[in-house]
Amino acid sequence: LSDFVVQDLNENPHLPFGTATFDVVTWLNTNDAEHCWIIGSYIHYSGAFDPPTVQDLTIGDGDPVFMISAVRRNDIGGKSSLRWQ
Repeated sequence: LSDFVVQDLNENPHLPFGTATFDVVTWLNTNDAEHCWIIGSYIHYSGAFDPPTVQDLTIGDGDPVFMISAVRRNDIGGKSSLRWQ
């Protein structure tokens, strides 16, 4: 690690790094459970959603499929859901 950036992603969601720069570091060295934990952590620490849930939708010996769901908090009333697969 030779560089770091402090940035409010709510103000400017674009990071000054190349495409897929972090995917290699975080994604390739983790298993399916850790992938779910990473995405669930993004949702949790955003503070914008109720606690996320994970469902394993894998069928038989097919490719692994997981769904991470969370309901967006809405202070105005009502809720809308966000689902990442």
